[in-house]
Amino acid sequence: MDKKLFLQTFLQSPSQVGSIIPSSRFMVRKITNLVDNANPSSVAEFGAGTGVITRQLNQLCQEKNIDLYVFEKDDRLRQYLSEQFPQLDIYSDALLLPDVMKEKGLNQVDCIVCGLPFTLFPPELREKFFNLIYSSLAEKGTLIMFQFSLHMLKTLKQQYRTVDVKFIPLNVPPAFVYHCQK
Repeated sequence: MDKKLFLQTFLQSPSQVGSIIPSSRFMVRKITNLVDNANPSSVAEFGAGTGVITRQLNQLCQEKNIDLYVFEKDDRLRQYLSEQFPQLDIYSDALLLPDVMKEKGLNQVDCIVCGLPFTLFPPELREKFFNLIYSSLAEKGTLIMFQFSLHMLKTLKQQYRTVDVKFIPLNVPPAFVYHCQK
């Protein structure tokens, strides 16, 4: 069901989904390990899709008592996520993160996991997201972002103290995981 729904959503909104199938277990494992190593008390996930990463993040967050905030813009995917994770609040737009933080009594979050297809966004929207992510992260916060190109590397290196990139060849399409420290 995950793959079929993901593909249908991609076909209807390729500029919002950015891939034809959910992330591979290799990418999910890499992202989850990076989150675990960051030792956060709060995590926000942008672009949860069908929840392949959310599933592992949720498990990690439950085990370690970490707050998890999940964002998915597509209505059908958000409904699917709500059914899969009834214990989580699934928010409609990652740009609402400051409102959610205020509602939850947070000044910032420790880690943001982002799968938004930035290369498909207009420059103004991309810049808006990058500013929001940076300002929402705690002082030594971590951004873990996956993309299907290296187009965002220069921008991230200008904004973050350290940027490490891992290539995940066993993903369709092959992907890059950016690990950025504020």
